[in-house]
Amino acid sequence: MPVEALVEAALSETEPNVADALRWALAQSGDRGPALLAKGLGSPVAAVRKRAVQSLAEMPGGKATEHLRDALTDPDAGVRGYAALALGTHGVAEAVPTLIDMIVTGRNDTDAADARY
Repeated sequence: MPVEALVEAALSETEPNVADALRWALAQSGDRGPALLAKGLGSPVAAVRKRAVQSLAEMPGGKATEHLRDALTDPDAGVRGYAALALGTHGVAEAVPTLIDMIVTGRNDTDAADARY
């Protein structure tokens, strides 16, 4: 399946099990995935941006890191949270303020992006 089709499917899929399978397939698809997924970070819909971050978080290597760093400034707390958790597992210091904010506000889930959609 072309990477472009996988990205489009991953950004639009709302069924968790199917979305997991699509993210796995994207992680196996090679180097083009992160750049294509990053376009989803510009979506006006927070749930799409969250799915982009979730997919980027599963991409191997460091190609997705810059895009995840960009997501730390997303206006939606859920999107920022997913990005921070992904970056935090790789020791990226820029994630610390968002992680601390999640602790201070008592927000231990990252589903805020799904709550409205």
